[in-house]
Amino acid sequence: MIKNKINYTISSDNIDEMYLKLKKNAPVKNFNLVLKPSSINEKYISPYYKKHSGETAVILGTGITLNQYKPIKNAIHLGVNSIVDYEKINVDYYFVMDYSNAQTTFIKNHDKISKYNAKLQKFYGKSNDGWGRGIPDKFFDKTVKAFEIVKFTGDFYVPPIDLGKYCFGLPISTIFMPIQFALYAGFKKIYLVGCDCEGPNFKYKNHVNTAGVGLKQTFVYLREFIKLIYPDVEIKVINPVGLKNIFPSY
Repeated sequence: MIKNKINYTISSDNIDEMYLKLKKNAPVKNFNLVLKPSSINEKYISPYYKKHSGETAVILGTGITLNQYKPIKNAIHLGVNSIVDYEKINVDYYFVMDYSNAQTTFIKNHDKISKYNAKLQKFYGKSNDGWGRGIPDKFFDKTVKAFEIVKFTGDFYVPPIDLGKYCFGLPISTIFMPIQFALYAGFKKIYLVGCDCEGPNFKYKNHVNTAGVGLKQTFVYLREFIKLIYPDVEIKVINPVGLKNIFPSY
């Protein structure tokens, strides 16, 4: 038997059965039932387990509907990558991945990212497979903590139940990192903003990158995961584009 940090004891067989059920319900290909242990997440992510129990989280993507968002008072805001250009608020938690020369990524925005002050914590991503899109150690300073994903890929890897023990799953997009974190941290309500999934997915300021089909499919899988593992969590979309029929509107 395995004592899981999510307040119940489950057997290895039940874990496999649970993930196989998710695989059956998820309309995606290249679905991997792989959980990789992470000493990085054990050190830096596990302290956040249920830290925000019962609170409200707002996940900020950088789709065009971000421009319409009016910040919710008393909510904890979590953002990714080029949210550094969002001027209405500084996010509480900031997640950065994609060390490459693409338009919306770390190299392009390094100066802004390094100077950005998240209210609570800034996280830089590492990859368990060691591939080059993880943020190199030389860019870490005392304001930054690491988090580890299973690998950089467009394939579908399941998110772990115990994020403080295993690598982050759903590696297709950085946006799924703060969502997994919010679930692990115990937020009761999670609202999605700027996760448009149709048309220009990243179009804030001068950043433009077209959304792919896999992004929307991954949100469908995420919905099934939340239903099964976190049935009491309320997740809604503010100004939905593409996610309207996946999650309820706020």
